[in-house]
Amino acid sequence: MKVLIVIPTYNEKGNIKEIIEEIFQVDSHYHILIVDDNSPDKTAAIVKGLQRKYPNLNLIEREFREGLGPAYFAGFNFALKNNFDYIIQMDADFSHEPQILPLLIALSAHNHFVIASRYISGGKIKGWKFKRRLLSRLGNTYAGVILGFQIKDWTSGFCCWPQKILAKINFQDVNLPDGYAFQVAIKYRALEAGFKPIEIPTIFKERRRGKSKMGVGIINEASITILRLRMNKKKFR
Repeated sequence: MKVLIVIPTYNEKGNIKEIIEEIFQVDSHYHILIVDDNSPDKTAAIVKGLQRKYPNLNLIEREFREGLGPAYFAGFNFALKNNFDYIIQMDADFSHEPQILPLLIALSAHNHFVIASRYISGGKIKGWKFKRRLLSRLGNTYAGVILGFQIKDWTSGFCCWPQKILAKINFQDVNLPDGYAFQVAIKYRALEAGFKPIEIPTIFKERRRGKSKMGVGIINEASITILRLRMNKKKFR
């Protein structure tokens, strides 16, 4: 079983070494792929140094800051070309718990995609102010109402995908968005292709170091993307 953890980065020098080491402590057989958007803080240089210690550590350096969606496209392409069985989306900032990686993978065994969810029983958010919590809750409720599927955490960026699902979606041809709305769009495409989600609780923590990339523009993009997905409904079955 080959597992690839895809981590997009932009200015994560304060977190990248620790998150890589913590993941390999969970299981040294995992493979990690860092997709770096030419971080000015030289995140990629730190990863290159760690590659001498960790043979399962991979790096894609992109010339420009293109956004979250294209970073994951690059990671998914790498996974499909190299025959990985399971592909995990994960952040570099310790908002996601490396300790639940084995559970995410185990629950994906029957071709379900697994979402580490903040909004089911047992899930929590630590370190967010009330306004940010409210906006996130409202956004996820809005996505569920408009798209018509019962997922509680559409915007979760901590997910496990069996290779079969990514191959079926053919994500390069479905006009997925560049930014954080990508998280909603790819889940919707998987549902439209006939695959089922499993949500497990997670404790989401505010980043340990560095600055959040979240902003008003991201929220607006997500709202528009959800409407477009509904209006341009496609079937992949």
